[in-house]
Amino acid sequence: MATKPYCISGEYSLGRGLARIAPRITDFAINCERNLVERFFNKIKHYRGIATRLDKLASTFLAGVILVSMLIWLN
Repeated sequence: MATKPYCISGEYSLGRGLARIAPRITDFAINCERNLVERFFNKIKHYRGIATRLDKLASTFLAGVILVSMLIWLN
């Protein structure tokens, strides 16, 4: 991932640390929810049938996802 350099008084910086022109605006509540969703998908991927999507019908796949979700929630 290449970042565009910023020109600050004739010097180029990659925009990290104190040389950043404007601070990044982050919403920590949204970041927390995104983190929960990413961790949940990583837990689901540990189940082979869900990760490889072996089911032919979407309804069967959805039933498998619901079953795995309940197993994760109960543990």
